[in-house]
Amino acid sequence: MTRRAILHIGTEKTGSTSIQQFLARNRDWLAAHGFHYAKAPGSPNHTRLFSYAVSSPALAFTVRTAEEHEALRTRLEADLATEVEANPGKVFLFSNEHCHSRLYAPEEVERLRALLARHFDRVDVLVYLRRQDELAVSLYSTLLKAGTSGRELLVRRPVPSLPVGSPEQTLYYDYEALLARWGAAFGAERLIVRRFPQDLVARSIIDDVCHVAGLPTPEHRPERANESLRPEFQEYLRLINPHLKVQQGSTRGEIVRVLSELGKGNGRLPARGAARAFFDRFRDSNEAVRAARFPDAATLFDEDFSRYPDASAAAPIGVDTVARITAEVLRQMALDLQDLRGGGKGPRPRRAGGGRMRGRKRQAGAKARAGD
Repeated sequence: MTRRAILHIGTEKTGSTSIQQFLARNRDWLAAHGFHYAKAPGSPNHTRLFSYAVSSPALAFTVRTAEEHEALRTRLEADLATEVEANPGKVFLFSNEHCHSRLYAPEEVERLRALLARHFDRVDVLVYLRRQDELAVSLYSTLLKAGTSGRELLVRRPVPSLPVGSPEQTLYYDYEALLARWGAAFGAERLIVRRFPQDLVARSIIDDVCHVAGLPTPEHRPERANESLRPEFQEYLRLINPHLKVQQGSTRGEIVRVLSELGKGNGRLPARGAARAFFDRFRDSNEAVRAARFPDAATLFDEDFSRYPDASAAAPIGVDTVARITAEVLRQMALDLQDLRGGGKGPRPRRAGGGRMRGRKRQAGAKARAGD
């Protein structure tokens, strides 16, 4: 019997969090259809996969030294072997978008392939490609929520400033290079390449993953996850991030969580000309992918840029807006603390902009569409 696995590697900002939440919450349903969403690499996001494969411990999650990095690798090898042995005959599912954003060296991708090859005869690599300018714009809110990152120039300005082109950023958006790295390790024929969102079944990332895997259409889907922030919340978080950096652990995480709930919505966009110019930098790469993977398509992506404004200018928020958002955050955190203590009463507050604020636990039956 062929031992098979499907490895979803992103890209980032194509609904990865929704995929991971759906798979983690529906393990019994998956098992009934002959699939298993792995636990050894983490849950719900399999971050230990990229942490195992990345060469530098400084880039891995939860480790700081070479010794800790090696211990993580040893532990994952043992845990995965135990899990595979306990689930004979199941198609294993893995998902981690950092495989796209962190594994740039061919030897790192090969290291991950070698780990999986110990247990599986066939590994299909599922990757979703999003138009580069749309990916960069969607990434802006995510980087603000993270505080800072290796791509800080995206978050230093109040308008989403598209990357200027460092080697790392070029690789991040270069889909020809991405597919070449993973095809060299796993085999080009093992890559399943989908365009986000135009190739999605029913315009749903969950439905599409199930379709690709050979699963039936699910009855329930998770709520859309990791959404963008509205412009005033983007600017608020950009301004307070330098002051939150010194706070480690749960305090900053709670503030960002509440801001993410209160401020859901479409963020500010760069100017149309800037977005088109950024996209054009990857035209040759995109054409190579189109010719190899989508020969019947005129272009790899839809090239309509009409959603962007003619010009994009900073819209600084005033003291009143800062005070209002701060008051909303403090009020929501106080209510959440009451809930944790068992003293919460009455209806949940309404989030800014009208919709009712949701609590910590979302209903798994809420329907997700494309996702971020």
